[in-house]
Amino acid sequence: MQPHLAELTEAIYDAAVAPAEWGRVMGLMKERFSTGAETFYGLDLGRRRLKTLHIEGIADEFVRCFTELFYTDDNPCIRSEPLHRPGVVRTDQRLLAYFRDPGVLR
Repeated sequence: MQPHLAELTEAIYDAAVAPAEWGRVMGLMKERFSTGAETFYGLDLGRRRLKTLHIEGIADEFVRCFTELFYTDDNPCIRSEPLHRPGVVRTDQRLLAYFRDPGVLR
C-alpha cells in the first residue's frame, strides 16, 4: 500500500471507534485527493433529509439550502437507489457507471 494511503486507512480505522477522529480523516482526504471541500454526510432518501457528519469548505448558506436543492427529481443521486445501501459509497464514478451516461452530472 502506498504510504499516504496507509496513513489515511489507519485514520479511518481510528475514526470507526472514535467518531471525533472523522475530522482528521476528512482533512487527510482533502490533502491526498486535492479537493477544495471536505464533505461527509448521510442521506435519508425516504424522509428527504441530510445528516451532516463533517463539512468544511462549503459556505453555511449552501449547507442550509442543501436539502431543498438536492432532493429534486432531476438529480441523478436520487434516481440511483441501488447505490444507496449500507457498504456502498456513492461517488461520481459510480454514478457515471450506473447511468452509463458521461453527461449525467451536468
